[in-house]
Amino acid sequence: TATFTNVSEPAAGSYTMSVSFMSVGQARSAVVTVNGVKQTVSFPETPDYNTVVTEDVTVQLKAGNNTIQFSNPTAGAPNLDRIIV
Repeated sequence: TATFTNVSEPAAGSYTMSVSFMSVGQARSAVVTVNGVKQTVSFPETPDYNTVVTEDVTVQLKAGNNTIQFSNPTAGAPNLDRIIV
């Protein structure tokens, strides 16, 4: 599980979150939880451990600080590099 806290936005709304990751050997999924609301996101396989790719995910954020968590309780999740909202 990876948790990002204090993700701050000036206004509530729908935002695009770019997730940079690696998923070598197979596609993987992660449960992305934003302020308690969960969605499952599929991340495609990446070619090797030197190639970081980006997947865009739409998230609903509130004004002020938000908490974003990535997890997969049943299998391995992708290797996260960074998120940009």
